[in-house]
Amino acid sequence: MKKLKLFLLAALCLIGASANAQNENGTTEGYQGFIELNMGRYVKSNDFRIFNMSTTHGVQINPNVFVGAGIGYDFYAYAYADEHDVKTDVSGSIPVFANFRWNVLDKKISPVFDLKAGYTFGLEAVKTDNKYDFKNYVFTDGPSGFYTSVALGCRFAFGTHAIVPQVRYKWIATKKVEGFNSDNVGFVTFGATYEF
Repeated sequence: MKKLKLFLLAALCLIGASANAQNENGTTEGYQGFIELNMGRYVKSNDFRIFNMSTTHGVQINPNVFVGAGIGYDFYAYAYADEHDVKTDVSGSIPVFANFRWNVLDKKISPVFDLKAGYTFGLEAVKTDNKYDFKNYVFTDGPSGFYTSVALGCRFAFGTHAIVPQVRYKWIATKKVEGFNSDNVGFVTFGATYEF
C-alpha cells in the first residue's frame, strides 16, 4: 500500500510538471503577459504622430494560440497651420481591448499575427494660457470609438520570454477628431512586444 501511495504521488507530480512544461517555441500553456510599445503616424498625414504603450494578459491555449484582454495609452501629437504660424496640439486615448495572437510556427523564431478589437476612450490634456497641463486630463469625444488593430511580426524566443518586432495598423471609427476630414482614423506603427 505504501508503494502505491508513493507511485500515485509521483504520478501527480509528473502531471503537474507537464502541465507547465515549456513548448518548443518557448511558450508555456497557461498565463501569458505582454508589454508593447509602438510609434507611428496617421495614414493620411505626416503631421499627426502616435505613441502607444499597452499591456495584455491572458491564456496561452497551446503553443500557437493566445487569447486575452488588455489596456493601453495612446499619445497623439499633431501640427497644423493657422493664419499666423504652425501650432501643435496633443491628446490621448485609453484603448480597452480583447486580444488574439497566433504564433505561426512552433519554433523559437516564428512569424506572429496579432489582432486586437475593443473601444478607445478619448482624453485631452487641460489647456490653460496656451500651455498643456499633463497632470489633468478630461474625457473627450475624440479620438473615441470602436477600434481594431492588426500586426505582423517575428517572434524571437529566449527561454520563456520573447521579443516581437512588428508592424501594426490601427483603425478607429470615431465621430469627432479635430484636424481630420474623415470619421475614420488609421495609423501605421512600428514597435516591439516583450512577452513574459
